[in-house]
Amino acid sequence: VVGFGSVVAAVSGYQLVLDSLTSVPGAPIFKLWLAGNIAAGITGSSSGGYAIMIENMKDYFFGLGLSPEILHRVGLMASAGMDSMPHTSGFVNNLQVCKLNHKQSYPAYFVISGVIPVCTSFICCVLLQVGILPGL
Repeated sequence: VVGFGSVVAAVSGYQLVLDSLTSVPGAPIFKLWLAGNIAAGITGSSSGGYAIMIENMKDYFFGLGLSPEILHRVGLMASAGMDSMPHTSGFVNNLQVCKLNHKQSYPAYFVISGVIPVCTSFICCVLLQVGILPGL
């Protein structure tokens, strides 16, 4: 499972997915949030998904007026949720150490490391969008 993100990023379909994110309507901060989540979910790695997404899309987001600070913080927060897919190396390693299977542990794991971070990062985007968190 380790290195899966690099293999996925090398596939032409991955770039197609990232390119299609530029046509999603909405505020730039929410496009960044969506791109971070999708990249992490596809690669199975928050850091790997974020790095590949930023490498491919940073100029697009800078062109939309997002600052490097927002790109860094929001992109990382967003990518921390969907990296909790069943194929991620951290989750698979945890299963082996705890001697559990996906059926026993994934529902709770997904809520704790998937749903909560996705919701939290989305709330941060809303607060940024309405000006309550001024530019982090």
